[in-house]
Order: sequence, then structure tokens, then C-alpha cells
Amino acid sequence: MAKEKEKRIDIRVTETERETLKARARAAGVTVAEYIRLLARLGGELPQVDVDMKLFQKMYTELRKQGGNINQIAKTLNQGFQPDSDVQRRINAALEKNERATAEIARLLIEARKGKVIINDSH
Repeated sequence: MAKEKEKRIDIRVTETERETLKARARAAGVTVAEYIRLLARLGGELPQVDVDMKLFQKMYTELRKQGGNINQIAKTLNQGFQPDSDVQRRINAALEKNERATAEIARLLIEARKGKVIINDSH
């Protein structure tokens, strides 16, 4: 059972501060009230992980390569090709690699939406 919120705090902020709070809460995927509660629990800024944009570019390039491979595999299989065990093993390895890269990108994007990841172009 969740704790019931019984206390209220009213504060006055400037328009700039209000917009900043709204933007940060939106980036974190929470309401302004929840964002402020998170800040209070964590004692300041939300923890952030700095991610190098080159990492995203590398993953994107790898996904494009794997997508091309998967398209070639699908075309060959649709033409009636029956793969031997070695080819089947390589197909499975390519699909697993693609799933891992996709999952990692999805994880980083979710963390970025929560404000826990900053994508840094300066690396």
C-alpha cells in the first residue's frame, strides 16, 4: 500500500523556474510534483549518466548492418532455401546480436526520458 500524501507545500517561483521544472519533469517522465519529491528524496539533482553520442552512432550502424543481413536471410528463405545447421547457427547469432543492440538502445532511451542519461555530442 502506497503512503498517503497528507502534507502540502505551496511555493512561489518565477516563470522561468516554473518552465524549467516543467521541462525537467517532462524529460524525466513524471509530474512536476513527483519530480520535486524525487529531488527531495535524492538530495538535489537526479543522478545522470553521460552517454557518448559515438556509442549511439556505433549501435545505429551495427543495427543497420544487421537489418541488411536479416533482409538477405528473409529473401533467401522465402525462395525456399533450407539452411544447414551452420547457417542456422549464424542466423540465430545475428538475430541475438540484433536483439541485444536494440534492447540496449531502448534501455538508454528510457533512461534519457527519465533524465538519468544525457546524450553528449562533445566526446
